[in-house]
Amino acid sequence: MPRTQMGGMMEHVILFAALVLPAALFRPRWMFWLVPLACFFAIGMELLRIDQSHVHGYDVIADIFGIILVTVTVPLLRAIGAFIASSWE
Repeated sequence: MPRTQMGGMMEHVILFAALVLPAALFRPRWMFWLVPLACFFAIGMELLRIDQSHVHGYDVIADIFGIILVTVTVPLLRAIGAFIASSWE
């Protein structure tokens, strides 16, 4: 199966979301310094691949989108869960 451009972007989103997910779930206070560190890691990783022909800025955008996706989704799900738990009392 040939790799499409959108499939490559989804790989970046999923991999960086998986990178940040354990800290978001188990150590939410670490997210304050982990999010900028993961963003710098994404930029640095793409700068190291600069000599290859298939590198472009959309990879960095996809990486950062994966980080932001987890950073926003996990606290939102926690808040919804706390709201539902408090409504049962």
